[in-house]
Amino acid sequence: MRNRTTCYAASVSVMALAAACCTSTSQAFAQDTLETVVVTGTRTGTNIADVAPVGTESIVIDREKILSTGLVNSVDVVRTLPQVQTLDSYYEGGTGNGYGGNTTQGNGINLRGLGAGATLVLVDGRRITPTGTAYTMTENNQLPLAALDRIEVLTDGASAIYGSDAISGVINYVMRKDYEGLQFAPRYTYAHGYSEWGVALTAGTSWDSLGGIFGKGNIIVTYDYDQRTSMKTSTQPFLKKDLTQYGGVDDRYLFGSASSASNPSGVGNIVTYWSGDSSYAAYKNPGKSSLTASDLTAATSNDDLNLKDAADDSTYLGRLWRHQFTAFVNQRITPNLEVYYEGFLTRRQTTTYEDHTTTATLYSGTYYNGYNVSTSSTSPYAIKDSSGNYLGTGSGYGTVTQYIQLDLGRWTTLNPDENYTGTLGFNAKLPFDWNATGYFTNSIDHTCGVCEYGTNIDTYALQHYISTGDINPLDGISDAEKKLFLGDNYQYSRNMADDFLLKFDGSLPWLKLPGGVVKMAIGGEYTYSTEHLANGANRSTEYTDLGMINQSPRDYCDDYATTGACWNEFGWDNKTSASRGIWAGFVEAYLPLIGAENGIPLVKNFLIDAAVRYDSYSDVGSTTNPKVGATWDLNDELTGRGSWGTSFRAPSLTDSNPEVFSYFYLTAIADYTGRTGYNPWYSSSGTNYAGVLIIGGDSPNVKPETSENWSTGIEYKPQWLEGFDLALTYYSVAYTNKIDSPNATSYLASAASAQEYSQYITKIDNTICTSAADADSRIKEAIASTLYQAWYDKSYACNIGYILDARTQNIAATKQRGLDVNINYLYPTDEYGLFTFGLYASTVLDNKVQSTKGGSFIEKINGYGQPVRWKGRGTIGWMYDGFNVMWFINYIGNGDLNAGGTTYALSGTNGREPAYITADLNLSYDLSKVAGWKGFAGTRLSLNVRNVFDINPPISLTSSYTAYDPYRYSGYATGRIMTLQLTKDF
Repeated sequence: MRNRTTCYAASVSVMALAAACCTSTSQAFAQDTLETVVVTGTRTGTNIADVAPVGTESIVIDREKILSTGLVNSVDVVRTLPQVQTLDSYYEGGTGNGYGGNTTQGNGINLRGLGAGATLVLVDGRRITPTGTAYTMTENNQLPLAALDRIEVLTDGASAIYGSDAISGVINYVMRKDYEGLQFAPRYTYAHGYSEWGVALTAGTSWDSLGGIFGKGNIIVTYDYDQRTSMKTSTQPFLKKDLTQYGGVDDRYLFGSASSASNPSGVGNIVTYWSGDSSYAAYKNPGKSSLTASDLTAATSNDDLNLKDAADDSTYLGRLWRHQFTAFVNQRITPNLEVYYEGFLTRRQTTTYEDHTTTATLYSGTYYNGYNVSTSSTSPYAIKDSSGNYLGTGSGYGTVTQYIQLDLGRWTTLNPDENYTGTLGFNAKLPFDWNATGYFTNSIDHTCGVCEYGTNIDTYALQHYISTGDINPLDGISDAEKKLFLGDNYQYSRNMADDFLLKFDGSLPWLKLPGGVVKMAIGGEYTYSTEHLANGANRSTEYTDLGMINQSPRDYCDDYATTGACWNEFGWDNKTSASRGIWAGFVEAYLPLIGAENGIPLVKNFLIDAAVRYDSYSDVGSTTNPKVGATWDLNDELTGRGSWGTSFRAPSLTDSNPEVFSYFYLTAIADYTGRTGYNPWYSSSGTNYAGVLIIGGDSPNVKPETSENWSTGIEYKPQWLEGFDLALTYYSVAYTNKIDSPNATSYLASAASAQEYSQYITKIDNTICTSAADADSRIKEAIASTLYQAWYDKSYACNIGYILDARTQNIAATKQRGLDVNINYLYPTDEYGLFTFGLYASTVLDNKVQSTKGGSFIEKINGYGQPVRWKGRGTIGWMYDGFNVMWFINYIGNGDLNAGGTTYALSGTNGREPAYITADLNLSYDLSKVAGWKGFAGTRLSLNVRNVFDINPPISLTSSYTAYDPYRYSGYATGRIMTLQLTKDF
């Protein structure tokens, strides 16, 4: 029976490729691994040690293939797979800027575009603890390449084998288990805008006896260090805020004021807005400590002396240092018992910076219930007209705002992370050809999602001290004045997990089918996970005390008792912990129904593998997930396969803990439900605006996400064309109960919408309300259930007509179908060496998304932040006499910012994106081929060039004022990257 493995990328030698892809057998695999280290005997996607996955496509990228790519990062190797979609911010550096949405600056993998959380990440088949604070993810950069034996990728649901998260597939990083000698591998990377250098050290040895008591054993350790400079966002023109060269807007300061390419509605850093008047601007320091209207000049598109591009003071890639350690020790205690230790540790820190985007209100008028309310600013620096009136008075609605970014400089964020995983385990040979496997894994992650020292702005304190006259924003802000509103902001977390597993697997010689002996595995697992989170910052109590639920502001505000307020004082917002225990049991059976010796036409082998797993969670209930796979060898050339199963993803501890992240705010939205009899927030002709209190964030009511997966495919290896291999896989995923946040602003869009979202709407009757004290008690209860306050003014409590619940819920679903194509061809010659050819492509046939339960499924293929229909990678290789040349062509298909029912293209543009094609090149040479100097023995020099022709991503003007899709092309905005590496074995 052949090993059903799709070969990805060409090998660097005929022998390596043949061993990995073409001539291996399950029996050979089992004998090799059992002879050396039993722990490596189980392949990804099965619990039975000497059985390859049945019915499911498995991609194996062995060490030789990894080296042939020339890449120096294990995550980058996985990202070359066409099944991986770059649709999230989980790159070191985030997406559009140095911070993005990736608070811990980690590396995630998103198989099929179904979300990084739907992809299970393992190391040697074992889970690792997640990283993150308010949101968690699994860091994929756990092992340096020097410690990596191979990467196994299962592009199918696998909860029947592994439990939670294996909805779109599994990525298993397998450590090297044996190595004799010492390897030294320095490297240097250069790109336009940043550079990086690193070094890897690997050492290993083995012994036939330990102390004359124990038998064979071995040890291998690695150390890897990496250091990268930061890349400024403005390095690439399409990352800048001034996009006029692409037909976009000039969105420099003032950020959101540039409403169109032809009419930037404000330059300078003092701007006024009100009905019936013009917009004015003044320069940063006109030489006066106070201003009147006569000091302002009308803004035009040519007044750019104060314009400043935020990209000049922000990072796309942060400054990075990283240490990685790995160790594997194996010892044979008796001829039938081995024990081992496996551990890996990563310590890193990423430093990013971005521009402060802070304003100071020098005057604000409010339009409320149809009446003009003029509120004179108490600040002595408020701007007046020639009559002594504040600008905006009598005009209904207006503000006078100063943008003070030029005074404050950069906002620096540190993201340290330390992740350790250690495993103690054993493997034992039992009677009757059975094996016992057990291990205990402890993993822990410490990280700071937000670490800002002295650069966090308390905007309420800033406004307070401007109003009191303690800060004069017109004359530059001194260091002494900065201390009044600048402070710290921390968000620390510690995630821990203990995992215990015991498994038995082997043959049932008394249960023999026509195709062979039945084999099975049975076992159990217990996992205990905890998360501890602490968040604190310099805040102003007067504005935040309604959001406090863990402690009183008086706990950290010395002046609260006498003044009733606190300005820019540090305090802990929350300190919270959550935990869960998971009991699991599993069983798997391998059933060889028909074998070659049965002599049935068109059936050489027919195999079935059936597995089921039961998981019981202490907090979110239990779930049972089966999987059945079948492989049908018609003959030596053609094989068919198929699988069906269910999978699930349990909500993370942060998903279900409102004390990690929850908030409330007060706003007004258009109410089209026809409800009357309440005091509206605003009113205008023909439309009522309802005052609403919106609560959001994490919810304790979320349940596991679920999926139904099935796939079918063929593998063709013609005897008439030796070295050729073709694999086709058709798959379907129905992903339901997805955790998402509903759009609360659409709840009242119509009576039908209000009915659809009725469970998230609480109607408030404030008809007799005269003050906050009289307001409906449910308002206070909703506020008390949340942690943070975005905006609230108790004087408007009587105007609240609804409480809208926008917390995370199990509301979404995705139905996706697609096709994977893998083609390999080796052409060896006696005279010119080995030529290799490969084509690896994935197409998403449809990707239908349901945003709310009961809602319509909308096709969102190729849309903004959605899977792209076509991705592919082609390879051409040549290996001859120590030379290795690999040429890669990468393809990302067309996109459309307007696809999927939501327009993300800038108004006036069509949002179409052409296909994106880039080329990579890897050159290496074995210097031992150089005659005359023995010092070259064991030495290889390689040069890798990514994006050889320095092709930028397609320009696509988005409604968020970017010139490219930062989700689809995450990681592609850096341009050409060149890496030189030397590897020396001693």
